[in-house]
Amino acid sequence: MSKEINFVTPGDAMMLYATLIGSYTVRLRLRLDSPIDKDVMRKAIDKTSARYPYLCVTLRKNDYEIYYEHNDKPVALINSLDKITLNSPETNDHIWAICYEDCDLCLDFYHGRTDGTGI
Repeated sequence: MSKEINFVTPGDAMMLYATLIGSYTVRLRLRLDSPIDKDVMRKAIDKTSARYPYLCVTLRKNDYEIYYEHNDKPVALINSLDKITLNSPETNDHIWAICYEDCDLCLDFYHGRTDGTGI
């Protein structure tokens, strides 16, 4: 009797980059052994969003402070491995997003909300 085993291997592991507007992004990149199914991934992101509502926020700024505001828009699922700008229209104004292409998966998070362990 054989059992199918799915493997996850590190891709680029972890990197930190800054965009032109200063959004520091931590990116975890994983390589799976089969292509990512967009519909399955969308369901997983929606379940994760419901479980961790404190991640579903937009970063706002006024004359006195920088603060988080709840964001009801869906977390972005982007079919590209290009670097993205968090907290922008590209990511539905979220501070995290999921990018993918074929078997590669990138988890992008604003570094100010959580560290590598939290991600």
